[in-house]
Amino acid sequence: MPGLPGAGLLKKRLFGLAICSCLSVVMVELLVAQRRTPDLDPLIELLAEIDDAEVQADILRGMLEELRGVRTLPLPDQWPKAAAKLTRSPNVEVRQMCTTLSLIFGDPQALKMLRNTLANSRARLPDRISAIENLAQIRDAESVPLFLSLLEDDDLNSAALKGLVAFRNTEIPETILAKYDQFDPQTRRDATLALASRPEWGRKLLHAVEENDIAASEISAFVARQLASFDNPEINEMLMRSWGNVRPTKKEIAARLRRYKRSMQNIDLNAEDLSHGRTVFRKTCASCHKLFGEGKLIGPDLTGSQRHNLDYVLMNVLDPSASVGHDFQMWTVATSDGRVVTGIIKEETSTVLTLQTANEVVRIPIDAIEQRKKSEKSMMPEGLLEKLSDKEVRRLIGYLGSPDQVPLPPKVEAN
Repeated sequence: MPGLPGAGLLKKRLFGLAICSCLSVVMVELLVAQRRTPDLDPLIELLAEIDDAEVQADILRGMLEELRGVRTLPLPDQWPKAAAKLTRSPNVEVRQMCTTLSLIFGDPQALKMLRNTLANSRARLPDRISAIENLAQIRDAESVPLFLSLLEDDDLNSAALKGLVAFRNTEIPETILAKYDQFDPQTRRDATLALASRPEWGRKLLHAVEENDIAASEISAFVARQLASFDNPEINEMLMRSWGNVRPTKKEIAARLRRYKRSMQNIDLNAEDLSHGRTVFRKTCASCHKLFGEGKLIGPDLTGSQRHNLDYVLMNVLDPSASVGHDFQMWTVATSDGRVVTGIIKEETSTVLTLQTANEVVRIPIDAIEQRKKSEKSMMPEGLLEKLSDKEVRRLIGYLGSPDQVPLPPKVEAN
């Protein structure tokens, strides 16, 4: 194995080749790839000596890219000197990345600063969201009460919910459920996904449904499947009572196909209210699929698919697991701290597994994985249409088959 280049050699390479952004990142990747626990001192020495903020940002970006999912590392000898310089940088990104690295290196001052930023209502919103992500990554238990208080904040409650799933704390599900009615629809979706991340939290969610504190319609098909993945008899029984069968049989799928086709016979789907069909798409499909440039690319882009073929559309919606591409296979990962994460593997290194879930990208240290299981199921669950009225289904199918984008209804457009 070749030795690591020193700071002097790195400087010659960086400046001698008139370093551009991508080359800087490549150099970092080459350096850290040579050891399981990287020796970052040559890069840190370089950061302490150079003044070019763009090059500093390139190096810091590359270091953080390679340290994704790493919670803590021993403090490098040269870091305090470099950090003292970087925290005074006029470049906001350099300062933020410096703080993140200081946190990974166990710097108590960085921890204090992030807590203060999060608690400061006058701090920039991106800085506060970054503080949530960083404090959740290192599992800073002292921040949990602050995270819980942020559930009252419409600008931060979604980020707080995603951060809270990192902690095993009995107060978390109770507080989420108590605040649930105050959330907007998207935040309620994040809340149910958070509550479905741990078996004990999932029980509380289903109990709230049984007590009519939360409507059964608030439990999406994806959340229902996540709860079923625990394979817990008590949860399965509660789920069946309050939500229904999560895993329909082929016979049931065929019956649903016949029913929907009958309901659309002799109906001109192009004459349906396609603008409202677009709102149904936003609510039901856009969190995973793009159409006409709108939505996310967790699943395939629908713009170029066989959207005009009613049989094709219905079969893919009713039985999405009939044919699953390799890139969209779903995995369920159980961690050593009791969390269960379901999603598509986006990347895996020797230290970190990166999963795309229904609402975020989750990075899990390899040594924190207790079990992983590949599913033959698509990430898109069955039963998506079951929660819609017949009118909503017709409007959605009509919109999916439209040749061009249509405007949103005026009230939605205004929002």
